[in-house]
Amino acid sequence: MNFAEALSFTFEDNDWLKKMLIGGALNFAGWYMGLIFITGFFTTGYFLLVISNVQKREKPELPDWGQVSVIFVDGLVGAIVMLLYFLMVAVIITPIIIDLATNESMSELSQGLTIAGVAILGAIALSVMSNMGLVVWAVSKNFTMAINPVAVFKIMRNQIGTVIAILVFTFILSAILFFGGLGIISPFFLFWGLVVQAHLFGQVARECFSDTSPVTDAVPIE
Repeated sequence: MNFAEALSFTFEDNDWLKKMLIGGALNFAGWYMGLIFITGFFTTGYFLLVISNVQKREKPELPDWGQVSVIFVDGLVGAIVMLLYFLMVAVIITPIIIDLATNESMSELSQGLTIAGVAILGAIALSVMSNMGLVVWAVSKNFTMAINPVAVFKIMRNQIGTVIAILVFTFILSAILFFGGLGIISPFFLFWGLVVQAHLFGQVARECFSDTSPVTDAVPIE
């Protein structure tokens, strides 16, 4: 995993400033103008195209915003993938949390700590599985496979530790970028952070979708 390459590749594109400004402006509109449910499709789609370009080793790795219809559709499907994983995790942890909350044999402190622990584990599971699903969608364009946790796990089982490391790294990076942007220009900085994360996931995709482990082999046999 080449973190230095992910941090620097953006600036190797001759049009990097224009591309970053467009993405940052979309982020800004989503944050401060309440348009996140529109602009979010475009930034998610761009994120997915970066993953695909890095996996294919295409140059430049930063997509052109002229592919607006492709970016929007990719982002829309990506949002659906994330929503479905959210529902999957919610179906599992909600009954557990309800059971803990109604358990009269536990003290309030124990209930609170246990519920918080379950919620944190659920959030981690959601982040890992939804991002792995996005990677699968970005590369394969197979929606059925991308929302199949078994297929996604089969494809990326050897990279789960790396995915978690990427999420931790980009969480810290995003925190630095957010505070460094002082709120006003944070959306622009955070878009760059999103692109860095996409490059890292693209590197993971290279390992998962190689000639020795084709996509078709990842679908479980019924």
